[in-house]
Amino acid sequence: MDPQRRRGLTLGSSILATPRSFDPCMPTFFDTGSKYHTAWRRCFDDEIAGRDALSTALINNAALFRSQAQPFVDAWLATAEPHAQPAVAACVFKLIMRSLFGVTNPDDVPEGLVAAVVAFSSTLGTLGTVVPSWSHDFPLCGVTQTKYQEPARHQLAAFLLAHCSADAPRDDLKGAPFSWARMAAECDVGAPQFVQSVVDAILFAGVIGTTTLVHLSALPRLRGVNKPRWPTRVAAQAPQPSRDAYQAMYRADSTAWILEAVRLQPPVQSTGKLLPTDERCPFMRGDVTLPRGSSVVACLYYASVDKAAWGDDADAFKPGRPKERHLNWNGPFGGDAPRKCPGEQLSFELGRVMLDGWMGSKHAEVESVAA
Repeated sequence: MDPQRRRGLTLGSSILATPRSFDPCMPTFFDTGSKYHTAWRRCFDDEIAGRDALSTALINNAALFRSQAQPFVDAWLATAEPHAQPAVAACVFKLIMRSLFGVTNPDDVPEGLVAAVVAFSSTLGTLGTVVPSWSHDFPLCGVTQTKYQEPARHQLAAFLLAHCSADAPRDDLKGAPFSWARMAAECDVGAPQFVQSVVDAILFAGVIGTTTLVHLSALPRLRGVNKPRWPTRVAAQAPQPSRDAYQAMYRADSTAWILEAVRLQPPVQSTGKLLPTDERCPFMRGDVTLPRGSSVVACLYYASVDKAAWGDDADAFKPGRPKERHLNWNGPFGGDAPRKCPGEQLSFELGRVMLDGWMGSKHAEVESVAA
């Protein structure tokens, strides 16, 4: 999303993220408040994530969205292993195409594109999105990018330009007719570049983030196979609830349950930005002043289990904690932070409709697995 390539994301660390020293492999993050960032967010918020059809579907506890999503969820639950990452990712992507881009007929999304997106969201595909671009000079990283990333990025961009565009012939339309050229002009870039920036955001945050929410943050708890991320840290402090206890808590309040699952297992482990001003930050036993333009990375995992913020039971699974303290969509949940994920509500409801479907299926009732 950053045409100046000023941002880089590394594996939860700023060690390699020296500002402007290299181009990020995927320009998914940006200089908050810049002209480009402001224009891009307005276009995405108002005309994609906030378009009338989607906004209507998400009101009244997302009743219409849930109705629209049900056939996709039913198809997902009918697969041989719905809890497996490829099945979850395929369902998430098809629901994003339905809700965000208006592709109502799932058969209109080519199977080759679905397969490419599933590969993108795999472990190797995800790894390739967070290493700096210069690493792709190494053979393994170059192969990873070619095999797991580029097919999804290029195929999805081509699909949106050909079948979800106001400039496409009527007979070619398969989704909502977005005015890509006009939005691109507002951001002072070309239409293909703007569409690619949207694609990168959807694949990285939408598909990988929401797939991780369902596949790693939530389903292992509902299936009774969850393992503490840091066993030596958590095991002695916070005994894991049983599978039945997890399911009972979910049925009592699915919203609070999902937020707590995401707090303890953030789908995105860290978030970064360029500092717009000089900023004094605590460092070890003192503090340090970071100059304007510094690339900083915040660890969402540690922020989510910080006892100073959450209390002595920060490691325990206790749904019902204050919603505004949850930061896993780049700001307080339901709030309006400058870099808040524009797809927060859609991501949350998409995850919930899949988990509700799983809880109402035979899998929740008869699946028996060893903890």
